[in-house]
Amino acid sequence: APSLRAAVEQGIFGTVGTEFRSAPARPGVEIEFLPATTDPGKIICIGVNYRSHQQETGRAAHQAEQKAPTIFTRFADPQMGPLQPAQMPATTSEFDYEGEMALVIGRDAWHVAEEDAFGYVAGYGAYNDFSVRDWQLA
Repeated sequence: APSLRAAVEQGIFGTVGTEFRSAPARPGVEIEFLPATTDPGKIICIGVNYRSHQQETGRAAHQAEQKAPTIFTRFADPQMGPLQPAQMPATTSEFDYEGEMALVIGRDAWHVAEEDAFGYVAGYGAYNDFSVRDWQLA
């Protein structure tokens, strides 16, 4: 498949067999790691979804009122791979970062039962999340 998204859509993600065992090897320092997928259908983020983060952000006082986590989107073009430098805008003084867990949902899902949820996950991995807090909170 030409991309991770195409492999997931074609149902071939995770089906690599022994044919790649003879592929050339390269030391990690010679590899430029890119984002896992550069063409996601959409990126939906879930934030402030655990108590210690609510306390850290000052939302703990409202936790009784908070019935669901914060949901927001990201765009595909600023995604970055491991070890790539983050670009801090010159006009911010509050550039913040978090390590996140990314899930790749592999098929259409709607009102999925909790016990069936992982059947919809094609993969997961670490995700770099950078925010410009002074812009975000203005």
